Amino acid sequence: MSPKDQKLETPPEIFSQGQKNRWAPVESSIWELKSEAPEGNVARALAQTLFDQPRRIEPRFLYDERGSWLFEKISSLPEYYLTRTENAILEKEAEKIIALAEVECLVELG
Repeated sequence: MSPKDQKLETPPEIFSQGQKNRWAPVESSIWELKSEAPEGNVARALAQTLFDQPRRIEPRFLYDERGSWLFEKISSLPEYYLTRTENAILEKEAEKIIALAEVECLVELG
């Protein structure tokens, strides 16, 4: 069996132990990052990401309510085609992309 035919049963070893338990298999060898904490535990979720290596801040902490509303409005405009185009390509070509990617390939979307 070639590496391309193998399915990942566990998260790749490139993640810290704290990061591994936030990943879950979706299908095939696609992994999706689960929410790190319920909305009510913002301080803990923010602190947790700042202790990760590399340190990071989730996008949900970068916008206030009005900023999030504005982003949603902007991204739904016909001129803002990037997200819709990316999603359409991925929906149509997902199997081809997976087949061509090496096992070690990591793609971050969004």
